[in-house]
Amino acid sequence: MPPFMAAVPYSYNIHQQAPPPLKGNPTVGLLVNSEKYTLAPPPGGIWDHIFRWLQIPSFGVLSPKEILDWVEECRLRSNQKKSLEVVVCAALWILWRYRNDVIHESRKMRKGVILDCIKEFSFVWFRNRQHKVVVSWTDWLQQPLNVL
Repeated sequence: MPPFMAAVPYSYNIHQQAPPPLKGNPTVGLLVNSEKYTLAPPPGGIWDHIFRWLQIPSFGVLSPKEILDWVEECRLRSNQKKSLEVVVCAALWILWRYRNDVIHESRKMRKGVILDCIKEFSFVWFRNRQHKVVVSWTDWLQQPLNVL
C-alpha cells in the first residue's frame, strides 16, 4: 500500500476493493470504479449543457463509468480527445464536489456555478498539461475541442 494511502483511515479497504485508478487520476478512478461511492444526481441537464458547450451531440448519460467509456470509444482526433478527457474529468470532479456539498454541507451549487467551475477547472487542468501550447481563455470558452 502506498504511504499516502495509510493516512486515510479507510484507505486499505477502498484500495483493496477498487480497480486501479484511471489514467493517473486516483479520484476519478475511485469515483468510477468503487460501488460504495456514487454521485449525487446532478442538476437536470448538466451534461446536456456540457455537450452543447463542447459542440457535440448530447446523449443520455447514466453513470460516470459510461461517460468515461464513451470518451475512450469516441472517434476524435487525438488533440480533441485530450481536450474532451480533461473536460469530462473536470466535470466528474466538480460533480463529486457537488455531491459532497449536498451530503456534508447540506447545500447545493446552482447549475450555472457548476458549469462555470467545470469550464474554469478544465481550462486550468488543460493548460497545466500542455506546457508547450498557449491556449487563451476566450478560445477555450468558444471551442474547447479545437484549441490545439
